[in-house]
Amino acid sequence: MISEFKFFSELNFFLKNNESFVVYKKPSHNKIVCHQGDVISGQIDDIDNNKGFLFMPFDLNKDGYFLKPKITTETKFHLKVNNKRTNEISIKEFSSKKKFLYKIHQ
Repeated sequence: MISEFKFFSELNFFLKNNESFVVYKKPSHNKIVCHQGDVISGQIDDIDNNKGFLFMPFDLNKDGYFLKPKITTETKFHLKVNNKRTNEISIKEFSSKKKFLYKIHQ
């Protein structure tokens, strides 16, 4: 497990260097996982029982992508929620999208 700063620094490095990677977070977990590695495209039968991250379209005639991880990194993620809103929102204001967004971002 690495620091959140180092984790996102590595993601920026991958982006700048056109490296293939996938990042995911499971619901109700505070851990973010990144797999970086080589990607092959093909049908699901081409994967041949390898371990990795598979991304397939719903159309069986189209190719999917398989990332076989060389590097796996993880970090803890803490969502910071601003609970300091003091203004209550009425139903009428809630239905007005602009007022709602304005009050949330105050």
